[in-house]
Amino acid sequence: THMLQGIGIASVQQIYKDKENNMVMVAPLLTGRTLEDILGDRFRTFARNATEPEQNLVGGLLFFAKILEPFEAAHGRGIAHADIKPAQIMVTDKDDIWVLDWGLAHRGRQAVDIRIVHFPGAPEMILPVIGEQVRGTPVYMSPEHAQGLLEVTPPSDVYALSLMLYEFLTGVNPLQYEGGADVRNIFRLVHNGYTPQHKPSEHPKRQAVFQIPPELDAIVMKGLALDPEARYRDAGELLKALRDVITGRQAHQKVSAAVRALQTKKLPDLAQRTTEAAAAAARFSDLRRSTPARSDSRRLNPLWEAEREARATAEERDRCRTEIKHQLISLLTEAPEHAAARSMLLDLLGNHLREAIDARDTRTIQQLEAEIRQWDIDRTQVEILQD
Repeated sequence: THMLQGIGIASVQQIYKDKENNMVMVAPLLTGRTLEDILGDRFRTFARNATEPEQNLVGGLLFFAKILEPFEAAHGRGIAHADIKPAQIMVTDKDDIWVLDWGLAHRGRQAVDIRIVHFPGAPEMILPVIGEQVRGTPVYMSPEHAQGLLEVTPPSDVYALSLMLYEFLTGVNPLQYEGGADVRNIFRLVHNGYTPQHKPSEHPKRQAVFQIPPELDAIVMKGLALDPEARYRDAGELLKALRDVITGRQAHQKVSAAVRALQTKKLPDLAQRTTEAAAAAARFSDLRRSTPARSDSRRLNPLWEAEREARATAEERDRCRTEIKHQLISLLTEAPEHAAARSMLLDLLGNHLREAIDARDTRTIQQLEAEIRQWDIDRTQVEILQD
């Protein structure tokens, strides 16, 4: 681990024998708690501090991305940890991440054997070993690791990291959920080739702290693929996929804030301008029916004044509506899957279409129908178009 100093990896800096011939290892003094210890606190913190599910998710993923960075560095140098679990992740008071216990780490490929292992006071177990040393922790062990059929490589670490990510997102370790408290049952599940029965977003016991999008489900399940070749090649690829989700969710979060601003400011303004335009149009219509002819002097003609007011208020309404429409289209360019922004745009276009239908404005009707078909991917406005 001397090759990985300075990147969140707690390395042994010196080894020597003392006067009594005891082996002494010198390593940095770290203060903090393990991820295993703080996982429940993290859930409570995110649940208490975040006002939006998206904010929760982005904060959680940014934290987990920091956990992956030391493994990205190790895998980049061809080193696999081979015993990743929350108890090996130290989190300091400043949220710095340190990865502990690289005693089983190796560079390159290293095969494991399957043997019957005897523990004092416990039933015998069949576990993967190298030499006389039990290798790994069943709850976070990859199938190929447990089977001893293939070499333990960075994709084996990816499997363990993906199990940790699953647990981080849901509060549930799927292996422990399905295998129970008996480690032999858990090992049997892994040894037989384990894939979780549920995606993280669909786990029946998940704690609903994070809103888990489909792309994050896909990342976790790819990392837990039975075939090592089907997983991410290393922690760097997993981290890149996670950062892509973070970037997308941050854009989603930005769009959500903009949509809320539109709902609280622009839409009420549009509603007011629409009411004013409708009232002005009604006044002009009433005057036109009751006034026999226009006066030669426009300045003194109430019908002309009513017509001017109707046009002015309609222009203000149209200007406001066009501004909102362009802003929503811009937001959907940043986050195409944002349901609230798309729904708001379709409502805006639908209301405008109804006005155009009432006014028998054929050109505007055709234009709005084309726009609605472009954005109405879920066919929510199909009744308007049929009418």
